[in-house]
Amino acid sequence: MKTQKYIILLALAALVATGCASLINENQNTGASASNNSALTVDDGIQKNDYFIRLTSPQKGQVLESPFLVGGETNIPGQVIYVRVKNPNGDVVIREQASVKEDEDGKSAFGVLIRFVFSATDKGTVEVYAKDSSGKEVALKTVEVNFDTSSSGSVENPAQ
Repeated sequence: MKTQKYIILLALAALVATGCASLINENQNTGASASNNSALTVDDGIQKNDYFIRLTSPQKGQVLESPFLVGGETNIPGQVIYVRVKNPNGDVVIREQASVKEDEDGKSAFGVLIRFVFSATDKGTVEVYAKDSSGKEVALKTVEVNFDTSSSGSVENPAQ
């Protein structure tokens, strides 16, 4: 009985092996193996790009006094960066934009001084981004900051 089971298993293994071998030969003859070895491309709907913004100022948790600098390096389309300052509720309280300057080494830098007078909020976020050719925001960087509400003599910069 064991011998019969062993023979049946060997026969099935041989049948499977010859079926696989004939499939491999068929693919080699038709060129299908070349297409099976090619990489699949999956479109997840997200457009990839090389845009970046690296903020050097302000830093996370920094206490900002008016005026404060928003600055850094970038590789963005359009050579304009946009800055939003938001309160803790997410409301935009300041909007600014700045030109990006490219130096002789091909590095692009930006900087904009923002003036404020806050009395109702001592925390918030600074967001810096660019816009691609379709107007979509790209390379968004967000940093949580604190505001020195004791600053006086500054001109408030209203949201535009």
